[in-house]
Amino acid sequence: MAAELATQGIRCNAVLPGLTESPPVLSMGNERRNALCASIPIGRMATTREIAEVVAFLCSPESSYVVGAAWVVAGGKQ
Repeated sequence: MAAELATQGIRCNAVLPGLTESPPVLSMGNERRNALCASIPIGRMATTREIAEVVAFLCSPESSYVVGAAWVVAGGKQ
């Protein structure tokens, strides 16, 4: 899809967020949430702003040559 739409000037990319501070995650018990954070190399979950900044970059002219990419935004956890 990305290659086909690129010929029309449309860039398709994907953002794959890891554990993010969101209502479902924040409603988990502390023990479960702490265990999940401990499994992330950076040691914490992402903020929604951090995920949004990646999306904003991909929508900006600075990423004009980025097409068909999957950006893992997961604090080093693959």
